[in-house]
Amino acid sequence: MNKTKLTFIFLILFFLCQNNISRADQPAPQQIAIVQQSLSLNEAIHFALKNNLIMRLARERINEAKGKSTSGNSDLLPHIGIEGYQMKVQRFNLQTMGLPGLLGPFDAFDARLQLEQRIFDLSAFSKSKAENLAVEIARYGEDLAHRQVMTQAIMAYLNVLKNAESLKTIDENISVAEKFVKLSEHQRAVGMATQVDEVRAETRLAQEKAAREKILFNLQSADFNLKRVTGIALDCPLRLTDTLLFFVEPAYPVQKTLDEAFNNRVEITIAEQRVEYKKLKLQEAKSLHLPKISLVGDYGTSGVRINRDKHEVGEFGIKASFPIFEGGAIEGQIMQETSIKKQEEMTRDDVSIQIEEDVRLSLQILQTSLQAVYANDIAQKLSSRELEYTKNQYINGLEDNLKVDAAQSDLAQTKENYITALAQYHTGRVNYYSAIGKLEQFSLNQPEVNHE
Repeated sequence: MNKTKLTFIFLILFFLCQNNISRADQPAPQQIAIVQQSLSLNEAIHFALKNNLIMRLARERINEAKGKSTSGNSDLLPHIGIEGYQMKVQRFNLQTMGLPGLLGPFDAFDARLQLEQRIFDLSAFSKSKAENLAVEIARYGEDLAHRQVMTQAIMAYLNVLKNAESLKTIDENISVAEKFVKLSEHQRAVGMATQVDEVRAETRLAQEKAAREKILFNLQSADFNLKRVTGIALDCPLRLTDTLLFFVEPAYPVQKTLDEAFNNRVEITIAEQRVEYKKLKLQEAKSLHLPKISLVGDYGTSGVRINRDKHEVGEFGIKASFPIFEGGAIEGQIMQETSIKKQEEMTRDDVSIQIEEDVRLSLQILQTSLQAVYANDIAQKLSSRELEYTKNQYINGLEDNLKVDAAQSDLAQTKENYITALAQYHTGRVNYYSAIGKLEQFSLNQPEVNHE
């Protein structure tokens, strides 16, 4: 093999190595600030799936698994390399070889293309299958992260809507309180109320304004959290286009819900594949006791210098290795992988129980929160009527405004309770869709098709 051929092979291998390194070092795309004034629930979910850290980490875990898979497959593929040296030997002791005297100084050159290909290695085969399966597990992990991020986005969106509704309610309460302050001033002017009544009305107004500041802070915090989840710039003003509508969610019967959950929940698939992965890792450990056979060889030139007295040299053969005693390393690895496989099997069995619990609990929460909405709606309407009755009595001089103040307080509380119950009802709907593995179908709009 002449110098030109060796140089050509070296350049090819060098190019391939540099290409792999450059691809691995490519920076992640930079996030672009999103300028958005209105935001629907679907848009919030879209931005969250694109920008949320959980999703980006899940995608990188797939790349990590692919890298491990490539490394795991390497033992089944040929290993090719180039080795060469140019040496200046000052003295070489021939007596070490049973010959008299010393030799040197002299030059020595050697350059060879080396090849090794395993032709029998069951542990490498199991390792390759395991790491290829790990890529699939990572992809299912991305699906799981997809649903986790969707849940975060929906809950953050609901929290903003809930606090926005609370702010509207407190503004209505402030408006009512201002009217009663004016009414108390009028009643005192005509001699039908005392200064205590007037101060009491002003106190109620101050309390409502103080409550507004607290709700405004909660709304701002919820707004920041939504932007954080979706990756939207924190200083970007948002206007949510979806609202907290009330409608009855038609849920599946229990058994049909369980069937849907077992068919759709990705956690079951992940648990089963993790058990299979550990089985392959256990096979890999057990196969370490078996012999490994490889085809090895090298070919190149050897001489005094690269361009002087060189001759073609090479050797080919079969290499076999068989472990006899490894100090307990193989036995320890088998014991470790056996235990890990059993742990994964226990986890897999528990996943089914956890899914059934999620389904039954979500149905219970959905029903309970629905009844809570009904009850708080009735309480809100009754409190509104009570306030009207006490207002009329106060205007006619039959009562002081103490009962009016109490009625105002009751109405404000029942309004807030209704908003909280409505938000909890939609949260229950989120839990229900998440439990059956159909979170993509969740909407704040009235469903068009009922479940059967």
